[in-house]
Formats: sequence, C-alpha cells, structure tokens
Amino acid sequence: MGLPEVEAGVAPATGGAESFEAFYVREYPAVVRLAYALSGSRLVAEDIAQDAFLRAFHDWQRIRRPSAWVRKVAVRRAGRTVQRRLLEARALARLVAGRGPAVAELPEPDAEVWRAVRALPRRQAQVIALRYVTTPRWPRSPGRSAWPRGRSRPSSTGAARPWRPASPPPGGGRP
Repeated sequence: MGLPEVEAGVAPATGGAESFEAFYVREYPAVVRLAYALSGSRLVAEDIAQDAFLRAFHDWQRIRRPSAWVRKVAVRRAGRTVQRRLLEARALARLVAGRGPAVAELPEPDAEVWRAVRALPRRQAQVIALRYVTTPRWPRSPGRSAWPRGRSRPSSTGAARPWRPASPPPGGGRP
C-alpha cells in the first residue's frame, strides 16, 4: 500500500531523484529510533517522525539533503517535546506538593487585555509582553522619587538637562 499522496496522483520528483514514497519507506524507521532515543516515548517518537515527514513532503522539491533535513526537524521537535514534558512534570510536582501555580490567575480586566495582546501578530505581542511584564516596578514611598538611585529620570519636556549640584561647591567657584 502506497502513501495517500502518491495514490492521489502527486507526481514523484523527476530527473532521477528519489520519490518521496521510497524515501519515506527507507528513512522512517531510523527517524523513529532517533526521536525515541531523544524523547523516551515510542508514541511520541512516532508522532515526531510523522510530523517531520509531513513537513518534508510539503517542501520536497526544495530540500537538497532530505535525510539530514528530516533528522534535523525531528531533533528540534524532540527537544521541544522533552522541554514541554519537563515543564509539565514540574507543574504536576508543584500541585502534588500542595503549592499553587507559580503565577496567579489574572483578574478579569487584565485577562481581557492580555487576550487582546495575544490576538496581535506574534512579534508585536512579544514586544508588549516584554515591555510590560519584565519592566521592574519600584515601590514608591512618600517623599521619595519613584526612580531608584543610579537611574536617570526622564525629563518631562523630553529635553536632556545638564546635571548641576544642589549647592555651590566649597569656595564659591564654578565646578
């Protein structure tokens, strides 16, 4: 039984190049073994291999070294899969230990804003998240500036002003 794409009439590569079906039959077991070695799960390995070959099929005419290309895709996908499984295991360990999630749920008005941010194009959403989530918020105390020592404070007019000491230097001369 052949691949559905081949049976549906998709033409194999021409000019003596190997067909995708022959490539798939030859390479699939090796890619599954590679993904299994990296992921530790046979079922996950088969999913990773299928995904890698599906991507290869879509780009088949542009791939120069298909064996290396498919392995590279499988290795990257296996790495992401392992990382995701580790994160899930840590979250499960936190829940079992009785600790809550690392981040509290957002209040509904904030959640609505972040849903709108996630609807933006990917790079715009990343910039907004980096700007507002990672920007430090310094505590303000009465009578003190909101800016910590050593930080330059922005001018309200936008123009830079030269620094001058609060009192004249000893001797009354200019600094």
